[in-house]
Amino acid sequence: MKQQELNKQLLDFAEELLEDNHQLSFSMRGNSMYPALKSGDVGIVEKCSITDIQIGDIIVFKQNGELVAHRLVKIIVNDGTHLLVAKGDKNMHPDKPFAIEALIGKVC
Repeated sequence: MKQQELNKQLLDFAEELLEDNHQLSFSMRGNSMYPALKSGDVGIVEKCSITDIQIGDIIVFKQNGELVAHRLVKIIVNDGTHLLVAKGDKNMHPDKPFAIEALIGKVC
């Protein structure tokens, strides 16, 4: 099985677990959120909706077939559609805006 397909199946499985109100723990990779989250730290993620998140929360979302945990910096509402903008604490630039459907949950 190709790695990309395996990653997609794991992401789908994680989403199913979160939909059933389970919390999941994820081992962090990279240091874009240092010192809040470092590589190897374990973050507990819970499912949330747009009404449950605030600017400054660390959210988890799908990006290029992987899960990313970055801080929410902006919520853009355009004709009833929500776009979220997040940024790693150590990153110079924010991530590209993404649709609410890519939101997995928030780190609690």
